[in-house]
Amino acid sequence: MSSRRVYIDWARGLAVLVMIQAHTFDSWTRAAEKHSLVFRDAQIVSGFAAPLFLWLAGVGLALSAARTTRAKGRAAAVDLVCRRGLEIFLLAFLFRLQAFIVSPGSYPVSLFRVDILNIMGPAIFLAGLAWVLAESTAGHVVVYAVLATGTAMITPIIRTTTLVDALPLWVTWYIRPAGDYNTFTMFPWAGFVLAGAACGSLIAAAEQAIEERGLQASLLV
Repeated sequence: MSSRRVYIDWARGLAVLVMIQAHTFDSWTRAAEKHSLVFRDAQIVSGFAAPLFLWLAGVGLALSAARTTRAKGRAAAVDLVCRRGLEIFLLAFLFRLQAFIVSPGSYPVSLFRVDILNIMGPAIFLAGLAWVLAESTAGHVVVYAVLATGTAMITPIIRTTTLVDALPLWVTWYIRPAGDYNTFTMFPWAGFVLAGAACGSLIAAAEQAIEERGLQASLLV
């Protein structure tokens, strides 16, 4: 029997379709039609693509960490998730390099432009580190829920504080909007990964409980 969670595959497929719809409508709709209700509604739907990708990344990392913890321990789970986060962060720059090569005339600074992968990678890495803050499922849910809520709540403060000005310019691109230099920022977008990790922890706990009940039932028979 396959161990894949089909409903998550469907959710990922839906996110891809929404993303394609977003870019297609934005690029191919005539300017005169961009004031129509259909285009407005399409833009609203488009807004769900990035949150879905980030949230599902969080769900996936929690499920993977829970499975690895049961098999090899928490240290191995943290190592696995953090490595995945670093891989995605590296892929973000490789993607930018490929875009730079196939689009002659681009400025070198575009290699450091912050897009969704630049946020997803570090967010997954930090979520992996947070896995050690709790041992139980309830603890993981609370930890990730608190971190997700805190990320959202602190966003207005982070974006307006003058303390960020003292950081290197390229670092500020990850913290608050900077025009063409970023599309996403850690605040609040990393919160979607953390919220997904909270939900993934719940799913992992439910699946484990079902497995344990099935094992107990088989032993009774």
